[in-house]
Amino acid sequence: MKTKFGILFTLLSVATLVVTACGSDKPKGILGSQRGNNMSLVVYEVTLKDAVYYGETKDNVATYYRVKPSSPDMKLAVVSITIRNDKSTQIAMNVDDKSYRLLDKDGKEFLSIDPFKNRELAPNVPNNEGLYTWVWGPFDIQKEFGVTGWALFEVPKDTKATQFRWDAVETIFVRFEN
Repeated sequence: MKTKFGILFTLLSVATLVVTACGSDKPKGILGSQRGNNMSLVVYEVTLKDAVYYGETKDNVATYYRVKPSSPDMKLAVVSITIRNDKSTQIAMNVDDKSYRLLDKDGKEFLSIDPFKNRELAPNVPNNEGLYTWVWGPFDIQKEFGVTGWALFEVPKDTKATQFRWDAVETIFVRFEN
């Protein structure tokens, strides 16, 4: 049973972190998008959470993790993004805690947090919680392909996010449409 679950979990994980050629139709639910010199960035969703969950599979065994804010007056902001290589033959990048930022209505910047460092084992994942796949680590993106996943931030409870700033390879600001 663990082997079947591990294979299923691996397939779902790969399906969640999509590396695809993008068509010309815009997906619904876009908060904002912007093109840089070589890349384009689309932000789909910003959600404030008390905890987020993700899993990793090694040797067909799934391990689940939970990330929580550092204090009760903070929330985790998870941001759904797609970064796409529009012009270069290939773009090599390493996405880390300096690669993107979330800005609020007052212009205050929040740096991303490392979901692999700021985690704890989760003995179970609540039924109403989804699993996240992070845009984090090294990527090689071929021309006309992209990477879709989530960025993670710790923010005050009352934060109203208005912009997302990408700083890996080139700088791209995405202002959210109201």
